[in-house]
Amino acid sequence: MIGSIQIPAAARTAGPVTWISYAIALVVILLLARRDLRVSTATMLTTETISVLIVLGLCLVLLRHGGPQADLAAVDPIGDQALQVRSGLMVAVLSFIGFESAATLGSQVGRWAG
Repeated sequence: MIGSIQIPAAARTAGPVTWISYAIALVVILLLARRDLRVSTATMLTTETISVLIVLGLCLVLLRHGGPQADLAAVDPIGDQALQVRSGLMVAVLSFIGFESAATLGSQVGRWAG
């Protein structure tokens, strides 16, 4: 629809606690966006560090519980469908977006810190 916003069905049935948490998150995001560049960079670095630790933790849990045996079938592209390749590329690209934006902000923070 042109000129209107469609609200997903899940959001229409959300309770007041969900909407309050959305409002609080929005206020926090807006406050962080208006802060100094060093605060934004520190927040981004903290968030990225937490996400890397979560992934490493999941990998350790998989290894500890005797995860699937490694084989070359996982990297063999024969038989893959376009949707699978697209999904894998999306995950790979989105994984680098946060780190690259932190890298570009890092030089600016270094200049302003002096």
